[in-house]
Amino acid sequence: MTYDQRIILDPITIYLELNGKQTQYVSVTWKYAGSSQREKMDGGTGMVITDPTVATVDLSGTVTAVGVGTTTLTVTRNGVSVTAPVIVTLY
Repeated sequence: MTYDQRIILDPITIYLELNGKQTQYVSVTWKYAGSSQREKMDGGTGMVITDPTVATVDLSGTVTAVGVGTTTLTVTRNGVSVTAPVIVTLY
Protein backbone atom coordinates (compact mmCIF):
# COMPACT_ATOMS: atom_id res chain seq x y z
CA MET A 1 0.00 0.00 0.00
CA THR A 2 1.35 3.44 -0.89
CA TYR A 3 0.42 6.74 0.68
CA ASP A 4 0.44 10.28 -0.58
CA GLN A 5 3.23 12.15 1.09
CA ARG A 6 3.42 15.71 2.31
CA ILE A 7 5.71 18.07 4.16
CA ILE A 8 4.52 20.01 7.21
CA LEU A 9 6.31 23.23 8.19
CA ASP A 10 6.13 24.96 11.55
CA PRO A 11 5.76 27.89 11.39
CA ILE A 12 3.95 28.15 8.05
CA THR A 13 4.86 31.84 7.71
CA ILE A 14 8.17 33.18 8.98
CA TYR A 15 8.17 36.72 10.39
CA LEU A 16 11.57 38.27 11.19
CA GLU A 17 12.87 41.69 12.17
CA LEU A 18 16.27 43.20 11.45
CA ASN A 19 16.24 45.04 14.79
CA GLY A 20 14.44 42.40 16.82
CA LYS A 21 13.78 38.72 16.23
CA GLN A 22 16.41 37.99 13.58
CA THR A 23 16.23 34.17 13.47
CA GLN A 24 13.56 31.47 13.37
CA TYR A 25 14.03 27.70 13.48
CA VAL A 26 11.72 25.92 11.02
CA SER A 27 10.51 22.47 12.04
CA VAL A 28 9.97 20.14 9.08
CA THR A 29 7.94 16.93 9.32
CA TRP A 30 7.42 14.35 6.56
CA LYS A 31 3.92 12.83 6.75
CA TYR A 32 2.26 9.99 4.95
CA ALA A 33 -1.34 11.11 4.25
CA GLY A 34 -3.95 8.70 5.54
CA SER A 35 -1.53 7.43 8.16
CA SER A 36 -0.37 8.57 11.56
CA GLN A 37 3.22 7.85 10.50
CA ARG A 38 5.42 10.95 10.69
CA GLU A 39 9.13 11.44 10.26
CA LYS A 40 11.04 14.48 11.48
CA MET A 41 13.31 15.75 8.70
CA ASP A 42 16.81 16.92 9.44
CA GLY A 43 16.90 20.71 9.58
CA GLY A 44 18.13 22.38 6.43
CA THR A 45 17.62 19.27 4.29
CA GLY A 46 16.26 20.38 0.93
CA MET A 47 15.69 23.98 2.11
CA VAL A 48 16.21 26.90 -0.27
CA ILE A 49 15.55 30.65 0.07
CA THR A 50 14.68 32.37 -3.22
CA ASP A 51 16.20 35.76 -2.30
CA PRO A 52 19.29 35.54 -0.08
CA THR A 53 19.43 39.36 0.17
CA VAL A 54 16.32 39.11 2.40
CA ALA A 55 17.00 35.93 4.39
CA THR A 56 19.19 32.83 4.50
CA VAL A 57 18.69 29.29 5.82
CA ASP A 58 21.44 27.19 7.38
CA LEU A 59 21.96 23.45 7.66
CA SER A 60 20.12 23.30 10.99
CA GLY A 61 16.95 24.81 9.48
CA THR A 62 17.34 28.26 11.02
CA VAL A 63 16.20 31.17 8.86
CA THR A 64 18.09 34.44 9.44
CA ALA A 65 17.05 37.96 8.42
CA VAL A 66 19.51 39.74 6.11
CA GLY A 67 17.52 42.65 4.67
CA VAL A 68 14.00 44.10 4.63
CA GLY A 69 11.64 42.43 2.16
CA THR A 70 9.76 39.26 1.33
CA THR A 71 11.11 35.97 0.03
CA THR A 72 10.11 32.32 -0.05
CA LEU A 73 11.45 29.28 1.75
CA THR A 74 11.03 26.09 -0.30
CA VAL A 75 11.43 22.64 1.24
CA THR A 76 11.69 19.63 -1.09
CA ARG A 77 11.92 15.90 -0.46
CA ASN A 78 11.30 12.99 -2.85
CA GLY A 79 9.78 15.33 -5.45
CA VAL A 80 7.32 16.85 -2.95
CA SER A 81 7.70 20.58 -2.25
CA VAL A 82 6.11 23.07 0.10
CA THR A 83 6.73 26.80 0.39
CA ALA A 84 6.49 29.32 3.21
CA PRO A 85 6.65 33.09 2.94
CA VAL A 86 9.49 34.81 4.79
CA ILE A 87 8.71 38.40 5.74
CA VAL A 88 11.47 40.63 7.11
CA THR A 89 10.67 44.04 8.53
CA LEU A 90 12.90 46.66 10.16
CA TYR A 91 11.21 46.37 13.62
